[in-house]
Order: sequence, then structure tokens, then C-alpha cells
Amino acid sequence: MQDSFEAAIIPLANDLDLRDKMVTVQGFVRLGRFMEIMDLFAVYISLKHLKIPNLPEDLPTPYVIVTVLVDDVTFTSYKAKPDKDIRISGQTTFVGKT
Repeated sequence: MQDSFEAAIIPLANDLDLRDKMVTVQGFVRLGRFMEIMDLFAVYISLKHLKIPNLPEDLPTPYVIVTVLVDDVTFTSYKAKPDKDIRISGQTTFVGKT
């Protein structure tokens, strides 16, 4: 399942509109918004894992993706700086049959 590994950047350093949505008045990164982005990122990784080669690009996927489990989210005492980019990564770790 290593083929589904993906990394992305949340561009807080240069995207001021995104920074306004992601940072509190006190200057901390909003944890709730961050978790929303992680959920969307999990859907992206799931769709990457599906790989439907015959599906035309103009058609939406016939699957509905639901995030049921995130294996690990590690928070350290380090606080993300609101003017620095945040790097996230993930991969498919389990595929069920339903």
C-alpha cells in the first residue's frame, strides 16, 4: 500500500487568505481547521488508492469515501508557527470489503 503514500504542504507562509482561516487571533493554528484538512487529505489518499483506470476524467468517482479511522495523529509540544508552511503525509494502511 506504499503506492498510496502522499505528502502535501499547507501553505501558510504565502497564502494569506488561508492563513486568516487557519490561525486564531492569538496566533495559534486552529486545530479544528487542521483536522478538517486532514480528513480531506484522507479522502484524497483513498481515491489515489482506488485507481479506476477506465473512468473518464469528466466523471466523478462512483464510490463514496468515509473516513472511519485515522491510525495516528502525533502532536508534540512544538506549536506550529502561523507564518510557516505545515507538511502533512499519509498512506492507506487498511482496506475493508464493504
